Amino acid sequence: MPPNLKVLKSRLRGRATEPDAIVKQRLDKALLEIPLKHKYQYVIEIDSVENCTAKVKEVLTKEDAIEDFSPEQSWYYKLHDNVASEVEENYLFFVENWRENAQLVGGINRATDFDFKKHLIDILTNNIYRDTLARGMLMSFADVEFVKNKVERAMLDIDFFNVEEIYFG
Repeated sequence: MPPNLKVLKSRLRGRATEPDAIVKQRLDKALLEIPLKHKYQYVIEIDSVENCTAKVKEVLTKEDAIEDFSPEQSWYYKLHDNVASEVEENYLFFVENWRENAQLVGGINRATDFDFKKHLIDILTNNIYRDTLARGMLMSFADVEFVKNKVERAMLDIDFFNVEEIYFG
């Protein structure tokens, strides 16, 4: 993804490798494709060559698609650890309430095998990872304050009823 449409237009025109009609076609195509970005697991903003390269390498590492790196070298796992610490420190009350409500709605045995804390950590980690991969710097995953702020905001975006429907149907 380009940072914005003005940058995309500037890049395409600045190359001067294609006629205006082709540049217009590519811009038109971008207007159709960009709204579909939410359908992809990973969206990487091309903000700088170095950061974009690091992000692509990060995704390949996380997905275990690079032989030279172990998944533990992925920023994803650093983020996961920081999110787990934040949930452990500040959101256990919420995890317990979520579990109790799931049991009340569906009966006492409905949620006995479901690890609410682990699932919350995974949801938050994946949401923050995708968002930051698309718009930010990978080193942010190691910044405890950054992660804390992201978790606070991400908690408000989780559709817990939908999560329960997926797992408890």
